[in-house]
Amino acid sequence: MGFNPKTSASEHGIFFVPKENLAKCFDDIAIATIYEDYTDNWYDALDMDDNFNTYFFETPEKDGDMYITVETYSDNIVPLSCTESEEAEAPLVMIVVYKANAGGDEKFRRVAAQRYEDMQHVPIPIKNFQYSAGDIFAIDVKYTWNGSPHKDYTVKVHSKMDIRITDNLDRENQLHTDG
Repeated sequence: MGFNPKTSASEHGIFFVPKENLAKCFDDIAIATIYEDYTDNWYDALDMDDNFNTYFFETPEKDGDMYITVETYSDNIVPLSCTESEEAEAPLVMIVVYKANAGGDEKFRRVAAQRYEDMQHVPIPIKNFQYSAGDIFAIDVKYTWNGSPHKDYTVKVHSKMDIRITDNLDRENQLHTDG
């Protein structure tokens, strides 16, 4: 990827900051990786409560690593004046991923779990050696909203496969809420 440092900010969002100014200009730096041939499949959960909700997907084939995220509105995107409390904090999220082996006993076994303050999205990697074609995954999600009036989140699987994510009633809900 060739770019001109004088014009690339408007074309690609790339810009340069002298290293001595990094701490002055940024509170946090996140480095993203671009994976060739990967797509996002997702389920949009709207007006949710503080209970665990479960989502499912089946791997149609074995094709590379997968990355599972659950994400809500970015921290501080909802002004404090719009929250249910003037002392609102970022929501807390608990994510537990289970897997049932294809053609096996179909018993779900825990693969990964995370609990964190949702100030940034933390992917759960599922490596290529950890699954087979036909495996079924269950993702338990629980948010503690901490005063947020918008109780929506997205369950996402970033992979090379076309994956259908459903709720416990086998419904899909793939909205395009990001423009």
